Amino acid sequence: MYTVLHFESGGEEVYRKLISDDEIGRQTIILRDASKVSSKLKGSIIIVEGNDSIVEKAIELTGGGAHKLKEDLSERIYRKIKEEEEQADQGVGLLFD
Repeated sequence: MYTVLHFESGGEEVYRKLISDDEIGRQTIILRDASKVSSKLKGSIIIVEGNDSIVEKAIELTGGGAHKLKEDLSERIYRKIKEEEEQADQGVGLLFD
């Protein structure tokens, strides 16, 4: 499970808070500039991957500054970021072949 959170401001601060949490910090947490993944958004995007309790705890730690995106937009953004990561991983792999 994952959730995509949008922050109009303060996303970097929340990201630091999430990665410093003992439980959430062990999960996959991705921070991106929102305008790089959607022309409709400004600010920051944070993706948190984990089970339901992890996602809920992460949302609580945001202090109400996050907006959960609609499911279709969340899915598009998640897929786009994962594809970019895979391409980057493949590029690094070519360096070591």
